[in-house]
Amino acid sequence: MAISVITLKQIQVKDQRLLDKAIHNRQVCNILFATGNASDWVLTTAFYSTIHFVYYELFPDKFDIRNRPASCGTFDEYYRMLNSHESKHSVTEDLVNEYLTEIGTSFSTLRKMCFNARYKFYQVTQDEITLVRECIDEIPEFC
Repeated sequence: MAISVITLKQIQVKDQRLLDKAIHNRQVCNILFATGNASDWVLTTAFYSTIHFVYYELFPDKFDIRNRPASCGTFDEYYRMLNSHESKHSVTEDLVNEYLTEIGTSFSTLRKMCFNARYKFYQVTQDEITLVRECIDEIPEFC
């Protein structure tokens, strides 16, 4: 009799709400972009859309946390188990850089630009918006 190995991803179902939220935020980003107004919110919705695409891709799964395997159904479970003093966005960026290397640069760019737009400048150039659009178009391809 053959024995097959079932992985955690086969047992646990992805949370469709994460994908729905990612798509919704991306649609809002596109609407804001089309108006030509609120460029800081174009960046913000792009970044949060990306976060939800990333969480949808990464969870549920098994991770090595503090040199021990751990099953995590959600990012919040992972973050609690990690017991990190880093922000959730920093931990998310670490996960992206480790497990979704193809989009690491785009994720980091969006995170930095979103922070700057929300907390420092509130003014976003057309070149920055173009870069954001390139990043947000790339990320769903890998998630």
